[in-house]
Amino acid sequence: PRAGGRGGGRGRVFGSGAPAVWGTRVCVPDAGVLFPPADVDEEFRRYLRDYVSAVAGSAGTHVRTDRAGQALTGARLAARIKAVSRYLKTKHYDFSSPVKMAETFAAMRQEVNSRAVEATRREYKQFVQEQQDRAHQSWSSLLRVKPAEMQRRLEEKRWDLLVRCQEEMWGEDPQKQAALDELEQKVDKQMDEFLLDYKERFQVAKTEEENSKAVEAKRMKFGKFVQWLKRAHQKMRRCLRVKPAEMKQPLETKKEFLKLCWGKLQGKDSQKQAALKELEKGLNKQTAQFLPSYEQRFKKKAKQLGLAVGCVLVVVAAGVGAGIGLGVTAAVVGLEEAVAIGIGAGSLGLFGGGVGGSVWACFRRKAAW
Repeated sequence: PRAGGRGGGRGRVFGSGAPAVWGTRVCVPDAGVLFPPADVDEEFRRYLRDYVSAVAGSAGTHVRTDRAGQALTGARLAARIKAVSRYLKTKHYDFSSPVKMAETFAAMRQEVNSRAVEATRREYKQFVQEQQDRAHQSWSSLLRVKPAEMQRRLEEKRWDLLVRCQEEMWGEDPQKQAALDELEQKVDKQMDEFLLDYKERFQVAKTEEENSKAVEAKRMKFGKFVQWLKRAHQKMRRCLRVKPAEMKQPLETKKEFLKLCWGKLQGKDSQKQAALKELEKGLNKQTAQFLPSYEQRFKKKAKQLGLAVGCVLVVVAAGVGAGIGLGVTAAVVGLEEAVAIGIGAGSLGLFGGGVGGSVWACFRRKAAW
């Protein structure tokens, strides 16, 4: 189509990029040539509109890249311009020749790349230190993250930092590669050292946890045994059959608990010994709490038995006391308190010597019960 029937003048031919007019050649005026819209016919207007729309629509697909092939956005371009300007203000430079200019920019590139590498190394070191501090807080916090998960975190952080560092560095890839390889070696060494220590600490923490469970299980089992002894000797008859000194014998079974627990423990002998000492401490505490309470119960039952006998004896005189003497009562009950009430002042002799025999028989029946 023609650019205009009446305008004439010079024109330029363009190929339209719009799909609707693909392959169509449009004649447009040269830049600076003025012509009124009335000189352009409707067909030309339509082709020109399609052409302009096609050019505007394809603008987003033409992305500028730097020499490394990375997308060069406006923000990155502005940052690089500022960096160059800052360098030129603070450094001595020489642009007297193309060679001097190349040397100046090479020094700039090396300085920028060194700063990027050092910043990446420090950031990764700080990240590793944070993981290490969290692992040293307590065994429980350490056991929340398994070694495989910790390794995944470190590798993911390592990859992100290396990619970002490469983007921040200047120059072609071959110029960056040497610095990146050195940085990667340092980061990998730091990661390997930390993971080795972390795995060892995790295994120790896991062993401690398993040993704690085994110790707690044996401690609870011994506690149930002590409670069974307590319930089994609640009644007077059972309680008075076992003296406090004799009750220590069944509690000696704690040695068997310690032997059984040793077979359940894991880790090194030092770890087992530490866990066993903790268990022994707990068993001794339970024993120390049970024996005094049992001794008090024994005395209480013995006194109750003495009162039951005393209600028959009432307060006996010296003659009756000879019939149920202190030595006999102590031999039966085994406790001085049980017969303390059977020793009167002798001034209230309500019964004769013959009563002593019948009372003694009654007392024997009580003691046997």
